[in-house]
This record gives sequence, C-alpha cells and structure tokens, in this order.
Amino acid sequence: MLLVVNGIYPDTEPITALSPALLTAFPPLPVEVAYRVVGRTLIVIDVKSRLVVDVARLILPPAS
Repeated sequence: MLLVVNGIYPDTEPITALSPALLTAFPPLPVEVAYRVVGRTLIVIDVKSRLVVDVARLILPPAS
C-alpha cells in the first residue's frame, strides 16, 4: 500500500498502534492525531478523518 501525506488511510486496512515502550521515544501528539505502524513505516494519522498527516518510511527494523 502506498501511503502519502494528505492521503486517506483506507478503512479496509488494519491499523497498529505503537507499543507504550516505543511511544515514549517519540514526541507527544495532540489528541486529534496518533502514531500508527504500517509494516516498517511510521505514520501520523488524524484519528477522525483518517487523513495521513506524515509518513516516515523504513523507520522500524525488519521483523526478525
């Protein structure tokens, strides 16, 4: 799946939240947006509209 800033995250795709331990490594966000993991990509998503606010590709290590 190609994720782009200002794109809409599809309702049919799963969303994975960050673990609490990993979440502490990132700056806090306003309640309207949240960090989500898609494969090795970290995205910031508007929780109501599902608008992709930011994308950081290959930021997470590969699955072992």
